[in-house]
Amino acid sequence: MARPTRGAKKAIEDEYVEPEAGGEDDEFEPPKAKKAKKAPVAKGKGKGRRKSKLELFTAMPLDVLINVCFELDPVTLLAMTRTSRVLRNVLVGDNSSAIWARAFRSVQLPLPTATDITPWAVASLCYDRTCHLCQKPRAVTVSWELRARACADCMRGNSLQAKNLKQHHPKALSCAPHSTWMMMEYFWQPTVDHVSGLIYSLQAQPEDFNAYVAALQKNAKAAIHDGLALKRWEAGEAGRRAQKQDSDRRSRKKNIEAKMRELGYKNDEFHNYQWTSSKHVDQPKDLTDRIWNTIRPHCIEILDEARQKEAARALAQQANKRRSLMRPFYDALRATCPSDLERTWPAFDDFADLPSVVALWKPEPAGPAEGEADDKVDPFDPQKLAPHTSSIFTGIRMLAKALENEVFASLAKAHAEAKLDVAAAPAAPFSYIDAPILSGNDITTLASKVTSALKCSKFGCTTLATFPGIVEHVHSHPVSRWDSAAEKVNKVSTSANQIRAIRVVLEKVGLDEATATTDLDALGKCFVCDPCPGKAATAVEAGGVEVPSVKMDWSEIVAHSLNGHLPGYRPAPVYSPPMIVVVPLDEPTPEAPVAAPPA
Repeated sequence: MARPTRGAKKAIEDEYVEPEAGGEDDEFEPPKAKKAKKAPVAKGKGKGRRKSKLELFTAMPLDVLINVCFELDPVTLLAMTRTSRVLRNVLVGDNSSAIWARAFRSVQLPLPTATDITPWAVASLCYDRTCHLCQKPRAVTVSWELRARACADCMRGNSLQAKNLKQHHPKALSCAPHSTWMMMEYFWQPTVDHVSGLIYSLQAQPEDFNAYVAALQKNAKAAIHDGLALKRWEAGEAGRRAQKQDSDRRSRKKNIEAKMRELGYKNDEFHNYQWTSSKHVDQPKDLTDRIWNTIRPHCIEILDEARQKEAARALAQQANKRRSLMRPFYDALRATCPSDLERTWPAFDDFADLPSVVALWKPEPAGPAEGEADDKVDPFDPQKLAPHTSSIFTGIRMLAKALENEVFASLAKAHAEAKLDVAAAPAAPFSYIDAPILSGNDITTLASKVTSALKCSKFGCTTLATFPGIVEHVHSHPVSRWDSAAEKVNKVSTSANQIRAIRVVLEKVGLDEATATTDLDALGKCFVCDPCPGKAATAVEAGGVEVPSVKMDWSEIVAHSLNGHLPGYRPAPVYSPPMIVVVPLDEPTPEAPVAAPPA
């Protein structure tokens, strides 16, 4: 097949006829705009390249550069020596002593008096944090007299006593600086090796040798003097650094609080621990716009959380004040309470927490209105509380019945376990034996026996009383901030071992289980545990001195046996009954007659 010629192709393009406009499927597309081509820029030598900031800085006149350096501190000058060769020649040369002297005075840094060290080297020793030997970062161990900053391993391996330094010139130690610690002199091994090499190299020139050694010895003494001065400067610099950090922290906190006030927060909202101890606020860094944009959400979150806590605290404080206004109503109800509720009448805290009473004093979950004082509490109207008396008495009866059921269940379990043989019984009171099924009359009779006395739930109190007398005794104790009155009542307890110990007491005094607890209380402190199984252990704690027997009342000697016959609260894993000896009561000492005043 022959290829078409150029003329034929042109003819084909000319024969193309554009379709008629106005068709249904035809859409007009405007031609795409062509991008204008930029003319190429001729790049010749020295053209088209912008100078860097460092080049512009080093290109300034030398006198201007020196005047700028006069206003800088040693840290900035030390950083400039590592930027370019030009700046290093200016700041490390022989004519840079005036620049470093002014920089040292700005930070109260003493100039070196020794001639073998430059101010640049002193600044590097003070401000650099790199080990001089292994180049590890964050080397904080510095020996100012030895002019050495090193990590712990390098400092331990190269800071040596004279007896551990070998293969050096005999006069090298007198020409090298040393530091004193615990009355012992330490030398820096690299310095000793360097000085020893210099002395060996000049030993062939006897006419200048002695003068050179004397100069080295003078420099060593000057190095020790400079080290002590730098040590004093470091102690003062630590205090100045701490003061600057405190100032920066206060400035940052002040600026953040100013910006938070612009957002609508008040000054009294900044006085909380979460705000003052926040890592976003308490930092020794300047507050820039970039930092503020980063920490602003966290600061808003902290203050919003503090607002919620303050609103909850105000609501709880208002609720407590309204709750305290129920006290007259509580006293009035107690004065007119039925006879069946006199001994099991709940404490005020339990009374105020009853569902029928909570609805009367607990406010709605909404904080005080804007501008309303927190201490404003509407007083209760006694006439409005009177219709709720019957429902409150119903709640009190339900509370007393629940407490009674719990106490009766524990008594039934303890008495069932006490019937077992002591040797065969498990380690009480940690064992659990199901309570037998007893009738209401039987359990009431069982609860009235003295062996069913319950121990007071207050720590350190050994009082034993039967139910419901123990409830009145528990309510007589002041309620702590950790336990409510209801929790204290629920913690009254008994055990099989306690029942056995009470039976031993009754056997010694010749009484039966129908005896009232008041009759045993009237006996007083007439019981002694002798021979006491815990007397030997008590003597060991007392340093081998035998502790005399202590007279106790009946509840104390029961608690003594339950605590393992040891002082304090020490529950014994294995119960040992009390070895009771009844002794006569101490007769009261007659009072001495009062002498008549002289006429």
